[in-house]
Amino acid sequence: MDLFGRPFSFWVQCLLKDLVSLLFFPITCLHRLFRASSGVRILVYHTVQQLSPQEDPIRLSISAALLRTHLKSLHRFGFVIVPLAAVLDHVKGKHRLSPRSVALTFDDGYADHFAVVRPLLEEFGVSATFFVICRAIETGKTVDGLKGDSSLRQSMSLDQVRSLCEGGMDIGSHSMTHTCLSELDDGRMAEEVFGSKRYLEEKLGKSVKMFAYPFGAYRTFNGRTRAQLEAAGYGGACINLLGWNRPGDDPFTLRRTRIGWDDRSWRFFLKVFGAYDWIDASWIRQFSGRLSSIVREGSVQ
Repeated sequence: MDLFGRPFSFWVQCLLKDLVSLLFFPITCLHRLFRASSGVRILVYHTVQQLSPQEDPIRLSISAALLRTHLKSLHRFGFVIVPLAAVLDHVKGKHRLSPRSVALTFDDGYADHFAVVRPLLEEFGVSATFFVICRAIETGKTVDGLKGDSSLRQSMSLDQVRSLCEGGMDIGSHSMTHTCLSELDDGRMAEEVFGSKRYLEEKLGKSVKMFAYPFGAYRTFNGRTRAQLEAAGYGGACINLLGWNRPGDDPFTLRRTRIGWDDRSWRFFLKVFGAYDWIDASWIRQFSGRLSSIVREGSVQ
């Protein structure tokens, strides 16, 4: 039986995740209370438009009203929104941030990032990092998992990206074509890593220091990717796995908390405080301690 375009079992799994996260939340609070935690969180958003489950089967869109609620909630929870560059300095030990610091990132360069997100950020007096796909800027169509009308996938124009940059927002690379980098040979990977940085710096007249791996999950990047990012002059890179970012962590595997259309106030609260981290915890336990050496050695496939 399907419900809103999804099998009933899907919604049962979602309910179970919510229940486990609610149970896990007190443990999360105690863990941070009795352990001097210096971790800070990065949130990752995608398109900001009102979509149905049929149009957005991967559940990563949110409405403008929900984004506004999130920005209000962060203020109410006592969080300070900081630039992504500050998180990078934090993990590198250059500058210590408060545990109530959070950075905002938006992936894929949707047109609504300029039309909807920019005014909201300006209203709240905060900034964010926008990871853009260079080829999408040229074609006007971004790459994602949305279904239906192609107008849902409109990309920002180059002039709009420039305007964001000139208005104090940070622009990072999300590669040239949003391809899984670990599957590419060295030449094609260089086009995605070096080429995108060169393109953005030439068009914007500003240094680009941050990269977000396309897809950003385990096995989508490897040691060759890391080597090329460092050689290109990037200072750090973001993945899409839940967790805190602490001093001494690998700056090329900054963890981000995925935000989607069903993250209402209570679920957003739990996510920001780490109650949903258990979903990726098996990955983190297995790999985070060894992640730096793994990507340096190229053993992540």
